[in-house]
Amino acid sequence: MNGSSRQAEKGDGAASGGGLDRGLRALVRVSGAVAGRDQARLDAVLEEALENRPRDVEEVLVQSYLFVGFPSALNAMARWRRISGRPAPPPRTDDPGLRLDRGEDVCRRVYGDQYERLRSNIAELHPDLDRWM
Repeated sequence: MNGSSRQAEKGDGAASGGGLDRGLRALVRVSGAVAGRDQARLDAVLEEALENRPRDVEEVLVQSYLFVGFPSALNAMARWRRISGRPAPPPRTDDPGLRLDRGEDVCRRVYGDQYERLRSNIAELHPDLDRWM
């Protein structure tokens, strides 16, 4: 049995969330519940996140449409509004062009010398995917 298996059996370490603080664990659970489409579970983890990281839940739910589709993301956001009682934030007023520049800069830093190759490969799949990335 390797060390990570022993940690998982003991209930400590990353397998049980021991490597994550309580707030981050709550956000991970929100993501999982949105993807799992279990409404009762989603309500429970949204309440947990409300106690731990309410400001970050907005971003998790907005980003979830990329992975679970718009209907599931909209449903999750509606449940969050009901559970949290928090109103929607004001719309962003920054320049979308600046977001594009910042996104390209982050992507370039993350992928380093593979950045240009990545962009080329994604553009070959579909140019809109490259632009959105």
